[in-house]
Parts: sequence; structure tokens; C-alpha cells
Amino acid sequence: KMCRTSGFSNGVLSLGARGTSETYTTGPFDPVSGLESGAHEVGRIAVRGHRNHRWVLTLGLSSVAMVIGLGVAEVALRISGLAPPKGLFTATEGQFRRIPGTFAPGQRAVLSEGTPFEHRATINRLGYRGPEMPASKPDGQFRILFAGDSFTWGHNVDDTETTPLVLQRFLAERCTQAAVANAGFPGSTILAHQAIIERGLSIDPDLVVLMYHENDIDELIYPRRWTQLASNRRIKSAFPVSVAYPLVRKSALWSTAQHVRRVFQNRGATSRMPTMQHSTPREEDVVRALDEYRERLEATRDTVRLRGSRLLFVTFPHPRSVEAGEGGRDYEAILAIARNLDLPTIDLLPDLMRGPLSVADAYLVPEDYHPSPSGHRLAARVIADRILQEMRPEACNAA
Repeated sequence: KMCRTSGFSNGVLSLGARGTSETYTTGPFDPVSGLESGAHEVGRIAVRGHRNHRWVLTLGLSSVAMVIGLGVAEVALRISGLAPPKGLFTATEGQFRRIPGTFAPGQRAVLSEGTPFEHRATINRLGYRGPEMPASKPDGQFRILFAGDSFTWGHNVDDTETTPLVLQRFLAERCTQAAVANAGFPGSTILAHQAIIERGLSIDPDLVVLMYHENDIDELIYPRRWTQLASNRRIKSAFPVSVAYPLVRKSALWSTAQHVRRVFQNRGATSRMPTMQHSTPREEDVVRALDEYRERLEATRDTVRLRGSRLLFVTFPHPRSVEAGEGGRDYEAILAIARNLDLPTIDLLPDLMRGPLSVADAYLVPEDYHPSPSGHRLAARVIADRILQEMRPEACNAA
């Protein structure tokens, strides 16, 4: 039998059939459209669901396309041979706790750093640059921990051409056993050197050499790489980066991205080479940085002495200082700080000025202001002679 509408009031629909009625609760009535707002809500939900579905689908397709594109680029870089050599990586948080060095152990790389000077770098199991060295010092060995920035590390020269390893060869001529650990870290200053030396004392060095370069004070004023490095270690060690990073860093795309970054950084460094600083700092910032340098150098000296070792302070000037015949803004101040702390010091400026090498021979100018292999060899010879003549290590013959 047919049903008829008997009433509609405030969302209650009454249906009756021959004297009977049934009520069904709906939603509030919309007098404009003649539809219940509940129906409106259902419609809106359906539209939103459709839009969300489209958004998820679009996102998924875009992600797939991106992955495919990256995969194609990765394969193309590998097949074509256009991918630059893989760079070196610093230690993760776990590695940093286990080794005295700063770099991830067991690495080999051919580097160019955006310059024409292709060179080879090896990281040993201790996280230092150079050949393997046991953590425990053998009996009778004269061991040196050599700390500093890129001048110590050996920017744009091979492992065997760096000041620490050339020094080791010179000492080996007169020492029964001699080993030098290259603890240099590019872009570092006394903030990092203090920590690097404290960590490196675990390998029981007889002598610690700290080499200063003229941009070290500026590095105290501007963003500090050692602090940034600590943050970087935490990020690399946190999930999910800890899972993805070891895989990503081996890719040709990652190597290419890092190479491009280094090229632009070196262009910036070249533009700063004449003044050896990021920008002109305020005088009060320089004074404060010199005070901090003195405090940290004094603390480092005391730490080294407490461990029964000695600290030798070396200054390696910028090529412009050699040309000018005098050190830059902070050079003499730093030397005075070291001498007032009763540290044996070696100033390489006089040797570079009156020595047999021209600036073009001692440095990689004009492409780069770091020492050339010949410059590293001159520095190592001066340091070796001073060690043998004045410090007279028991394992070495000063004659």
C-alpha cells in the first residue's frame, strides 16, 4: 500500500498509511534547498574524501617520478664517469666515542676540492690522515701528535707530502722509531685544537705540535666549525638519518652535490684570500678572540703537561705575509701569547722569507694559498731540526 507524508516538523518525518504513522529522525531541514543539512554534510564529506584521494594519488605519483628521475641520474653519472670522486666523511657519534680522530676510519679518496690539484687522502683506523698507526705506542717509539687546521691537514697535497708525514721521514733518519699522527682538521681553530689534542693524548704522544695559521682568530669570531660538526654528528646518528646516510653518501649524486658545494666554497675562499678573513671584524671582537685563544692555549698546555708530554707551538704564515715581510693583523700577538705561556715556539716566517723558495714555490698560489709540497717540506725540516737539537728525544740521535 502507498504511504503518504503526514507531517514534517523539526527533522521528524511522519509517514502514515491508512491511519497509521511512523516517524524517522533526519537532520534539520534546509528551507533553501529543500534538503536536510545532514545530506549536505554527507556531500561535503564525499567531496573532501575525493579531494584527499586525488592529493594522495598526486603525491604518490610525484614521489615515484622523483625516485625514478634520481635513479636515472644516478645511473647516468656512474655510466658516463662524470661523477666526481667520493669525498671524506667525518665520524658518526658512535665512531667519535671510540677513536681519537675526527674522520670516519678506513677511508681512501682522490680529492680535488674544486682546484686543479688532485690529491690522495687516506684515513687510518684512528681517524687521522695518513698510514696506519697502532693506538698503543710501541716501546722505544718517539711519537708526535700534530694538530692544526688545513695547513697541517695538507690541503691539496698527497698524504706523503703533508708537514706531519714529511716530519716523520726526517725524524726517521735519526730516530730508531718515529711516528707522527696528522690530527689536522680543515677550517678549525683553537676551539677544535684544544679538543683534538685532549682526545689525541690517548695515543700517548711524547710531543704535541700545534700549528697556527693566520685565519685562526677569524675562525673564533665567525661561525665555529667544531660546534657545527658536533651537531652534524648528532643528526647523522639519529634515526632515520642513521639508516639512510650510509647509503646516500655512497651515491654518485651525493658526491656530485658535495663537489659543487666545495667548488663554491673555494671560490668564496679565493675571494677572501687577500685579507685572510671573512669580513673586517670589530676591534672588540678581535680582542675578545685573542683573549679566548690565550685561555684555551694555556689550558691545552696544562693538559699536555699533566699527561707527561710537551707542547711545541708553530706559526705558518700566509703567502701575503711572506711577500710583505711581516705577519698579518694577529701574527705577532699570537706569538707573544705563546711565548708568555713559556711554550717553545717556531716562527716559520723568517725561514720562508730568507729561504731558497719563492712564494710561488712555497705555496700553491695563485690558485690556492695553502703550502705546496715544497712548502710543507721546508716547514718539516725546520721543525725536525728544532726537535732534534733542543728537545733531544731519547729515541733520536741529535748528532
